[in-house]
Amino acid sequence: MGDDGEMRGMSSGLVAHVHSRMPAFCGTAIGGLIAVFVGIPLTSPDDRIGNTGSVAILSLFAALILSRIWSGLSGDVAERGRKYYWICTGMFVAAGVCALFLEVFMDFSNTVRYVLPMSAAVSVASAILTPIIERGLRGSALLWFSISLAIALVGVGVILTYFEVGFTEARSLSLPPPP
Repeated sequence: MGDDGEMRGMSSGLVAHVHSRMPAFCGTAIGGLIAVFVGIPLTSPDDRIGNTGSVAILSLFAALILSRIWSGLSGDVAERGRKYYWICTGMFVAAGVCALFLEVFMDFSNTVRYVLPMSAAVSVASAILTPIIERGLRGSALLWFSISLAIALVGVGVILTYFEVGFTEARSLSLPPPP
């Protein structure tokens, strides 16, 4: 076992590593919450894969990826923010190209109209909020805010999917035919 100072150094290194990723995670998760609600009135190409639960899960994946990218950028917050803006713009364009590919070649109708508004919500919120959160939140408040956002995003996605909110075809409430 190492001495107490060595353990403290390892702990603070891990804490710094986690905290460097949290601003982008929070900004993207807020964008994910917005995207979940933006997607409710939109017509999904397929309710099994294009529902609020899948939007929430994909937003969390985007938050994890973008938080890693944010922590790897160098420079002050303003310089990192400019670089990050272009990365988020590229993410939005990539989502649009993928949606167009699915609509044209895989015959998923309404894919572009479904994906673009939600992708815009995630990328714009992340690009704008990440530098703001970096400057504003510190320490354990940032960590608790991140955890709360992740729980809220998954919770809202699961609840809205369970109740089939925003599904193209609502559940049938009719009685079965007589025997």
